Amino acid sequence: MDAVVPPPMVSSGLLPSGMLLESLIHVSNEVTSAEKVAFLQTKNISTMMRRTRLLSSLFEEVQDTDKALPPSSILCLTELYSVIRKVKILIDSCREGSVLWSLMQTEYISNQFYSLVKEMARALDILPLSLLDLTADTREQVELLHKQAKRAQLFVDHREIQRRDELVQLMAVMSEKNRKNKGLVDIRRIRDVLSGIGLRSPVEFEEEISKLAAEAEKQAGTGGLLVVSNINNLISLISLSKTTIFSGDEHMKTHEDLKKRKMPMNSRHGQSFSQSMVCNIPDEFRCPISLDLMKDPVIVASGHTYDRNSIAQWINSGHHTCPKSGQRLIHMALIPNYALRSLIHQWCQENNIPTVDSTSSSELERTTSKRRSSETVIDHISATKAAVDAVKMTAEFLVGKLATGSPDIQRQAAYEIRLLAKTGMENRRIIAEAGAIPFLVTLLVLQTPEFRKMQSLPYLTFQ
Repeated sequence: MDAVVPPPMVSSGLLPSGMLLESLIHVSNEVTSAEKVAFLQTKNISTMMRRTRLLSSLFEEVQDTDKALPPSSILCLTELYSVIRKVKILIDSCREGSVLWSLMQTEYISNQFYSLVKEMARALDILPLSLLDLTADTREQVELLHKQAKRAQLFVDHREIQRRDELVQLMAVMSEKNRKNKGLVDIRRIRDVLSGIGLRSPVEFEEEISKLAAEAEKQAGTGGLLVVSNINNLISLISLSKTTIFSGDEHMKTHEDLKKRKMPMNSRHGQSFSQSMVCNIPDEFRCPISLDLMKDPVIVASGHTYDRNSIAQWINSGHHTCPKSGQRLIHMALIPNYALRSLIHQWCQENNIPTVDSTSSSELERTTSKRRSSETVIDHISATKAAVDAVKMTAEFLVGKLATGSPDIQRQAAYEIRLLAKTGMENRRIIAEAGAIPFLVTLLVLQTPEFRKMQSLPYLTFQ
């Protein structure tokens, strides 16, 4: 008599059960062993970590049985692997990204956690518990987890909403006071709000500024004017707050501490070209405005090439001429210079220079194709009036320190002006208009080594 052929236990197109279980256990351990986020999405993250820990016990027990799995369980475990991977990415983004930007998006991020819980519940819908060799305790825990996931509701922490509203109110008050020339806002109130989300030291302020700048660059191609402007407003608020809260000695310590802590962060968020490069950049690869290596070269109406962010900021500041030739631009379109970008990419590879991620390049190509379908190709990367007002307020405050402060205060102010000037050409113009250059020249004439090391003036010279 012919032997009875058992039904297939693994469906085609899916990972083998052993490899799938190992992957599930590994990614679950990454989620559950990760450091918790102290000030954002605390309940959503802790709840998701607890759910993942319960599932990890299920995966380990199934692996220990060393028995073939039914096809329906393979499908369920594959779906759970996808969900837990998304959970890890979301928690990592909360931990490593900008605290302020995450706070501004608290409803959106909370909804992402809610969506993942529902995906987890749908995956557990098809888990054949009766066909798995599990202990009664594990079976009961999984059933309870399934019921809780199906009943889960969207949770938005009211404390985060309150902090976000306070932050928005502070930004509005800061802009209003600057327009009416009523001076600075209550810095103690700003300090209380920011310390409530973990920004308590100069190093933490500086890291937050770097993360916000990286987020603005990431959002520039897809986020639109409002998103980038909101991020620029946050950068201005943090810069002003750091300048007024901390003393000169604390600022000088910040510079050294930040260099020690920056390497791992830069590997995650991408280090700026002007900071990471130690070799000489060919002149034809430099943006005439920023003098940095061009990431996204574009051609303007005069035929000259600039980096997209720099020329967009120039145009949105109200200029209608070519910065290099002074020629009036007959149109504001920014045409990608693909040939030069290819040469820059090749040069970066030959010299081991970090380049824009391939995902960013593909996104750029997609957004470029969308721009081609429109008659207007103007890049709207600019700060709002509130952001410009904040920079003006900060510049005037620092110039006042240069004019009347002690040598230590002047050194602190020069350092802060240098940082502010590095963030963009428009900031350099505002600093110059605030009257900083004569005071900086005087400091350089003193031949003080600290001031020569600052090298403030090169950041303030522009055409």
